[in-house]
Amino acid sequence: MSKTTNKFAPEVRARAVRMVLDHEADHPSRWATIVSTSEKIGCVPQTLFEWVKKTEVDSGKRAGVAQRRDPGRLSARVRRDQNLKPEVVRVFAENFGVYGARKVWRQMNRESFAVARCTIERLMRDLGLQGVTLSPKGRIDLDCVEAEVGRLRRLWSGQADKGSDILTEVLDEQAIADMDLFDAVQLAETLRVCRNSRSLSEAGRILFGASRARRTSANHADRLRKYLARFGLDWGAVRTD
Repeated sequence: MSKTTNKFAPEVRARAVRMVLDHEADHPSRWATIVSTSEKIGCVPQTLFEWVKKTEVDSGKRAGVAQRRDPGRLSARVRRDQNLKPEVVRVFAENFGVYGARKVWRQMNRESFAVARCTIERLMRDLGLQGVTLSPKGRIDLDCVEAEVGRLRRLWSGQADKGSDILTEVLDEQAIADMDLFDAVQLAETLRVCRNSRSLSEAGRILFGASRARRTSANHADRLRKYLARFGLDWGAVRTD
């Protein structure tokens, strides 16, 4: 056991792992959940990642020593993967969790790791790591391209105003038409903050920063969740539509 792990009591480590597993759906990726949780616990993300991985190995949810007692019988690919995964996590963490597979692959090759890009893509999927993109879905596909083309056309034609552009991505035209101007402008800005935030909690902290400073404790994630629900929206719809 490392010196870093020894700094934390077993119950603290167990609680941190539970937080990651319980709130993973609130974040765009497992790594984002780990980063958010590690800030609350006071450890580095790599340490918490190892705690989660060990818990899953011990419970049988992840392949590891708990499932295969004889490492010598592992295939060459599995042994290589085990050696590469910590390096992938390191490169990803050292670059603030924003690198995708292509940039991680290039950095590892600069560090003299002879590894194929497809291998990095596979390992990052196994580890639940995903780079940051400008697409709300995490990957730029045909739907994203068509939505962006439509947005630009509305801008060029002068049709986009009062935040209606971002509202059309999550609400139908009738729902927007029935909204007061005040509600439309407020919701549009809320959606922009949500799109630029890694989690519901982070967006809540930004949106309710002033009231947060005045209160000793408040669940701003729940407050934001209830606000979105007024318009029939949730975090998943805001982030992926």
